[in-house]
Amino acid sequence: MFFDKTVNLFELRKQADEELTDKAKDKNQNSLKQALASNPKNLIGSVLANCKIGKILGIGGSGVVYKAHHKEQGSLVIKVLQPKHKFTSEESQRFLKEINVLSRLEHENLIRILSAGIEQELFFILMNYIEGMTLEKLLENEQKFSPQRACQIILGASHAIKAVHSANIIHRDIKPSNILVSSKKQQVVLLDFGLVKDQQMPCDITQRGVAVGTPTYMAPEQCCGREVDFRTDIYSLGATFFHLLVGKPPFLGFNAVATMLAQASKPLELPHSIDPSIPENISLIVARMMEKEPIKRYQNMDELIVDLEKLIQASNSHQGEPLA
Repeated sequence: MFFDKTVNLFELRKQADEELTDKAKDKNQNSLKQALASNPKNLIGSVLANCKIGKILGIGGSGVVYKAHHKEQGSLVIKVLQPKHKFTSEESQRFLKEINVLSRLEHENLIRILSAGIEQELFFILMNYIEGMTLEKLLENEQKFSPQRACQIILGASHAIKAVHSANIIHRDIKPSNILVSSKKQQVVLLDFGLVKDQQMPCDITQRGVAVGTPTYMAPEQCCGREVDFRTDIYSLGATFFHLLVGKPPFLGFNAVATMLAQASKPLELPHSIDPSIPENISLIVARMMEKEPIKRYQNMDELIVDLEKLIQASNSHQGEPLA
């Protein structure tokens, strides 16, 4: 079963029901499902959705992401839902929502969905492959970035998030591992839409009062299970900006709960007070992005983009001087 873009969530659910209840399947239909359930590495070398599955690019809470090769389209990315998540589970619903959301988005700074469907009882999403490294991997290698480079990367991510918000979608999981920098063009690309909140949907999968996201980069309202909005993504991007500049996240507790409590209540230590080489005006942008109360943050991506562009333009007009 295979769907071309655009994919409709309800159509896919209907088709999945038919796939899962059809008894006249090949005897070996469960082989890939069983292999994946046993160990994600077992799928390497197998064929799914006309793609030969290669190395694992990442493993998330609900899915495994592989590099794959398509005979006609070349290198692709295939994300497969872990079979431990039943079709009716919350993770399955999130996977279907991710398909629906990605099929609506089109921007140079966003990962692009090519098709999606279900084959051998495995849900999959096929996406374009971009050679590069996530900020998480780059930070492992470089520890931290120069203020100029950090500003450029956050600007690229801001344009991606603006495109997401324009589609009335909140990402809810902005963090270094979900932002990729391409090797050739140094283009910033936003990844992983598994935790999005789609404002066009009548109800959210996440129950009210439940916190979702990555504690190290979650906004205070996320940590407290309160209502989120577009400014929630701005906070998470600010926490990512802080990490790029300083070389560590803004708040790190001894466990997830302690980290979330710090996000919600502990004052932010400004980047330039930790590292004096960081210009104060960059610190002030980070501080505004990470205000505890959403009303005190940048209210939309356009406001943030304007300030970042001013910084970068000032730097370009004074080559060799700091962004101050």
